[in-house]
Amino acid sequence: MRRSSFSRSPSPEVRNTLEPLKKEYNTEINSLVEKDHENKNLKIEIKKCKALSVENPESAPSRDKPKFEDEIKQEIQKEDNIAGSNVDFEEIDDIFASDTEQVISKDGKLLGNPSYNKRLECDDDDGYYLSYIGEIIGNRYKVSSNSTGKGMFSTVVKCVDMETQNEVAIKIIRINDMMRSTGEKEYSFFKKFRGAPNIVQVQGSFIHQNHLCIVFEWLHGSLKNCIHNISKHNIRKTQDLAFQILQGLKLVHEKGLVHADLKPENILIDSGRKTIRISDFGSMHYTSDASPACYLVSRFYRAPEIILGCISYGQPIDVWSIGCVLYECFTGDILFKGRTNNDMIKLIMEYRGNFPKRLLNQGVFTKNHFSECFTQFKWINLQGMLQIIKNHTQSKNIYNDMIDSVNSSEIVYSETEQTLIRRLSNLIERCLIIDPKKRISAKEALEHPFFQLK
Repeated sequence: MRRSSFSRSPSPEVRNTLEPLKKEYNTEINSLVEKDHENKNLKIEIKKCKALSVENPESAPSRDKPKFEDEIKQEIQKEDNIAGSNVDFEEIDDIFASDTEQVISKDGKLLGNPSYNKRLECDDDDGYYLSYIGEIIGNRYKVSSNSTGKGMFSTVVKCVDMETQNEVAIKIIRINDMMRSTGEKEYSFFKKFRGAPNIVQVQGSFIHQNHLCIVFEWLHGSLKNCIHNISKHNIRKTQDLAFQILQGLKLVHEKGLVHADLKPENILIDSGRKTIRISDFGSMHYTSDASPACYLVSRFYRAPEIILGCISYGQPIDVWSIGCVLYECFTGDILFKGRTNNDMIKLIMEYRGNFPKRLLNQGVFTKNHFSECFTQFKWINLQGMLQIIKNHTQSKNIYNDMIDSVNSSEIVYSETEQTLIRRLSNLIERCLIIDPKKRISAKEALEHPFFQLK
């Protein structure tokens, strides 16, 4: 039998030869990792050089700028070539990039897309726009902060409108046809609510460096960042915020729309911390356009009919989200901290009881969580093991949790405030009825006794 050459240990001579190569290889890998972090800063520096040369040619760096840019581009291309890629590097990192032309070949030549040179200087590898403080975008807005927010579809930068001197927020959509389309749709929805008191106000849109940019009024921050300083254990403030949120949601629902991503991060508040506005219409759609999607809405605020994949979901999913938000407003804690959709179901049943069979029958994904006859719940525990739960019963109470939270604060409430806390818990429970057909609507919620007591 022929002996495999891999069965022997390498000779000392071979080891002595390999060791320097391994060190050289590791050094090269570490160098590439460092370059990956540096490249984004290099791209921004190129933009600054270009801006300086346009605004004041004498202030531009003395080094030959075109040559400097070419060197940086070559370095970035070398990095991709060393990785052995012969396709567009965006195709690897960006799942939405299937409609992007190939632009770099294995030998480093630019192919196809004529806008690539400009994009190389303005965008990161995932198509996010790289802004810098002091940059002028849209020939009107000066970037004053470039780190206010980043999501799957866009980045948000704080700017000063040089015509009015007002602060604005500009949402810069990533480079991608699908994301551009989503951004245009979001802008069209926002325009429907111009002048609405509890909806973020859009001021316009423009194209900058091939990115769709949407201009919004500037607000102080999100409810998520302010809960502990504003509404936690403050029943009066919670009452005020709840009323404004529901007013905004009522306007959305009156137009036949579903927000589909209500959470504290998407509820903004002004600098005086008095007025709130609903934001982020990226997931918004008409009720007639609903389709099963078990990951619609952020997980902690996701309604049971979404988790199950029910085809006929609608505006009640927003009311469920609001119920979770109101609990968080008052207690400062997230109600359903599920690690997965499966874990969310378990937590929901602990607080709200069993799922109606009618709802389970409608779910495309019900079989992932329940037995065929719906008598057993298939829970994946913290260790990742399947655990069958029979006869699951309600074991927790929203009102009791709220009282426990209040008692830990040592705050003394008046009789009226104690009544308001009981009424708030009732409103939350009505928002969190598992059966969406029995869930309270935004309009009905505004008439709840919680808002009648001043």
